[in-house]
Amino acid sequence: MVEFKFYDKKEKKFVSPYRGSENVWKARYKLGIWDKSIHDDNLNKMYNLVKNNNNFELYFKLNNSFVLANNVNIKEFLKDTKKNNKK
Repeated sequence: MVEFKFYDKKEKKFVSPYRGSENVWKARYKLGIWDKSIHDDNLNKMYNLVKNNNNFELYFKLNNSFVLANNVNIKEFLKDTKKNNKK
């Protein structure tokens, strides 16, 4: 599970996951969202949903700090997750 949060570009602040992207809210059960975290393997799907909404940005926890979700950061996270699961 990975923690996440939404940044509202209009309000210029982080908002509750319940006020975040409507696409994500509709798909929350399919994505496995619980409170402020999501299953690791669904992070990329959630990023793609948020990316289509111009009002919000997705941040997730990578190496103990929140980073802006993009293809590079997500690939790094998934690579680290797979490496840790093999141990």
